[in-house]
Amino acid sequence: MLSYPKKIVLLQIQALILGSVISFFLADFVFAREFVLGGLIAILPQTMFFLIFINLLDLHITVFSYSRIYFAELVKLLLSALGFIVVFKIVVPENPLIVFFGFFTIYLLQLSTVFFLGQRVFRPSRLEG
Repeated sequence: MLSYPKKIVLLQIQALILGSVISFFLADFVFAREFVLGGLIAILPQTMFFLIFINLLDLHITVFSYSRIYFAELVKLLLSALGFIVVFKIVVPENPLIVFFGFFTIYLLQLSTVFFLGQRVFRPSRLEG
């Protein structure tokens, strides 16, 4: 059984693949490439946030450190900014709006999965022990 963060990352990757295939068939390769670049800018920092900062660090500690979550969020934002800088300076997309569309599509998917999966994972009956 996959953990909660791994389900979100897997769903994001599936959405990125589906979005790139749809973009390729509806438009062209350039459109699909720019959608994928925007999606990767969203997925990579969030994957780092989920897998490293939440799952892998201090697995034996039961008390959740808020300073760690704030640091993880800061790293995620910096990696997202770095991703945009790399894409716009090195790749130079033909239509920057498609890059932002890919980013926001995957980011909104991530937010919605956190909300909907979180409703199921963090039900009051499960937390009351």
